[in-house]
Amino acid sequence: LSIVKDKVRRSIRSNTHRGFADYPGCDAICGELSDCLDFAEDRLANGQALSAFEVVLYILLTGADLASSADSSSGSLTFVMDESFEKLEAVCRRVAENAKEAEKKACYGKLCKAALNKVLEGWNEWSYDLLKIAALLVTEKNKSMIDDALSCLRSRQKDHKFSDFAQTREDLVKLQVIQALEGDKAARAFIDRHLEVERFRKLAVDDDLKKGDYANAEKLCLEKIKQLDRRPYGRPSDWWYLLYEIHEKTNDRPKLLSTAKSLLLQGDIEYYRKMKAFLCEDGTWLETYPLLRSELKTVLPGHLFAQILDLENEHALLVEEVKKDSSIVFQYGKKLAKHYPQVIYELYRIEI
Repeated sequence: LSIVKDKVRRSIRSNTHRGFADYPGCDAICGELSDCLDFAEDRLANGQALSAFEVVLYILLTGADLASSADSSSGSLTFVMDESFEKLEAVCRRVAENAKEAEKKACYGKLCKAALNKVLEGWNEWSYDLLKIAALLVTEKNKSMIDDALSCLRSRQKDHKFSDFAQTREDLVKLQVIQALEGDKAARAFIDRHLEVERFRKLAVDDDLKKGDYANAEKLCLEKIKQLDRRPYGRPSDWWYLLYEIHEKTNDRPKLLSTAKSLLLQGDIEYYRKMKAFLCEDGTWLETYPLLRSELKTVLPGHLFAQILDLENEHALLVEEVKKDSSIVFQYGKKLAKHYPQVIYELYRIEI
């Protein structure tokens, strides 16, 4: 650890000017931090989990401190922080499995203390992430340390409204503690009491999919979908994609078609191909296509409808869409010029 600290301090000194690390300076420091994380990974591979723990925790807190005094717009610091949390969790899982009780207790205490470190003020999300990792080492006897840390984080924000985001992060830590101390059944009960929060509802759906309870997973998705504002042409809500995944697992063809159509009408053209494949397999594509095309013309914006026409080689209809929005002539002009040269050349001329 002393070697790591010396390397990091020297890097910070040489790349910081008047208390600030500029863009290249931050990248240089983060490069050193990343090398030290690799060193910690080697220690873990050699069975020195406690040594790896000390190094990774030090790098994580150093990175958090750097976040307030550096130009981290390159993303290098984000990479270091993400990697630090990933490695810290891996180390703590190893400690939980193999270390002596005294060593587990020591690591647990350091994590709870680190979550309240001054360098994390203003970065509460990282504090909660540390406590989630600490939950890997929690016991009935020391549970109060996490509870106290959560209370301190809440009081830290007393001058501001305790946000829904912070409440969710706190509840996720509590879930980890319940999972560790009381098991899966109690954890699921806690999740079910917080289904109004999207993060917990997704955890419930994931749990149902693992158990094969597709009916309840579908129910949870549909309940959420009914609450959504249907915003056409934007990316559909993840709940629609999750519902489609459930129907794929149950191989429910009518529901697959219905959900694929909903996704298509919300602007995801990929589901046009899926719908067509299903209907071709059923032998109903030719009779369904004209009605579907008319509906898509009404619902989809022109540039998306043009993609459908292009897929189906509907040249006559496609050229009409290009006339309405001549900017897309560059996308379809080469194909259409073979059939409508005068129209397409004139649209090119206007756009150019």
